[in-house]
Amino acid sequence: MALKILKEKRFREMILLSFVALGLLIACYFVFGNKDGFVEPNKQVAMSQTESKLCSILSAIDGVGEIIAYVNEDAEGEILGAVLVFEGADSNTQIKK
Repeated sequence: MALKILKEKRFREMILLSFVALGLLIACYFVFGNKDGFVEPNKQVAMSQTESKLCSILSAIDGVGEIIAYVNEDAEGEILGAVLVFEGADSNTQIKK
């Protein structure tokens, strides 16, 4: 009985499809899985010295409010890019001309 089931073409196709699906799941884990260098959501990361300086300078500006800075630096310390998030743009601070 078991040999008859194993010889059926439909059963072999289902087994093959199962192995292909398992292989795709394993490949997706290695491609999209959590890697070193990526931060998990809601995980606090310490600010670098450059980010701290930038935040203190910009938060001193009237009307800026709280600021969060993310600075991407290479191994030599050269800045490659930055993202700044400001809170306080909805305040009623007016600029005198």
